[in-house]
Amino acid sequence: MLEKKLPQIGNHSIVGIVDKIDENNRFSFNNVRLSFIIELAEVISLALLLST
Repeated sequence: MLEKKLPQIGNHSIVGIVDKIDENNRFSFNNVRLSFIIELAEVISLALLLST
């Protein structure tokens, strides 16, 4: 768990997990490419658009 609390802006939320947490170094991200994060965001946003 990232333990970051964001303000509520609706009834639902979506969390995209892009990497595992290393218990020895909680702030270390292992080889997560920005293009993968952008692709994940695009898939989520397209799914939201198509669901309405």
